[in-house]
Amino acid sequence: MDFSGFCKLTKPQYFGYNNQSWYLKGLFKAAGIRRDYSDDYLKAVFNGTKPFSSNMKRYFPHPVRIDSIAAFFEKHLQSEYVKLLADAFGIPADEEKNLSYLSYALAAQVAAFISNREETESENIVPDKYEEARIRKESGVYQITRCLYEGDDVWVEDRTKKHAAAFYEDIHHTWVIHNQGSVIWHKRKLVCANPEETGRRTKVFEIEIKELQPGKYTKIATDFNARGQEGKFVSKWDMVDEQGNNCFPGSRNIFDVEINTTFGK
Repeated sequence: MDFSGFCKLTKPQYFGYNNQSWYLKGLFKAAGIRRDYSDDYLKAVFNGTKPFSSNMKRYFPHPVRIDSIAAFFEKHLQSEYVKLLADAFGIPADEEKNLSYLSYALAAQVAAFISNREETESENIVPDKYEEARIRKESGVYQITRCLYEGDDVWVEDRTKKHAAAFYEDIHHTWVIHNQGSVIWHKRKLVCANPEETGRRTKVFEIEIKELQPGKYTKIATDFNARGQEGKFVSKWDMVDEQGNNCFPGSRNIFDVEINTTFGK
């Protein structure tokens, strides 16, 4: 999908605008653009006769203001078009059509176009981001208070999951980790921060994370073995860069794995 294709799905009238240039002016203002463009130029971008180019994208702030863009969509999208727009982007028919979730997903799609400065196309991430918004709402939201790299952000699905185990039982754990910021993850690892913990045995202490673009997610897994003592045991993990620096210092617990071991389970 290119930006013009996105525009043609998100029709201006769905958002209370009666022309294409005013719609893009409102959207780009929400995204924080630092330059004005003529109505004719914006119409050309909307229709695809001019590309949404890297020269234009450089006038947006980086990291992209996803929350501000989502607020624009949520404020202006008229309720009678929520289902129509959700269907147009391929959100499953059995999903509840929620204005807030859809607004966030559309904002994430716009952010993907802006962040990929050299690319004119981006895959349709609206269905995945819609589901992500729903999960985040249902499971609670946490904030990353500090990050090593400006614009970096992370979200881990189902991070409060706890494993119950009997003595010496094997436990398989999967992390679903989303790159929520504007920084490409390159040569990163998950590293166990308390390998000497005696309440469980960790099969590996470092796990490579494949290169991950903003807006994408990855699944990585490992196995643990509960030991012969009862209690709650936490395997602590950090994401580090290729120099071994903690990418999210101060954001304790987001990758941790809790195992509750009981005799006979």
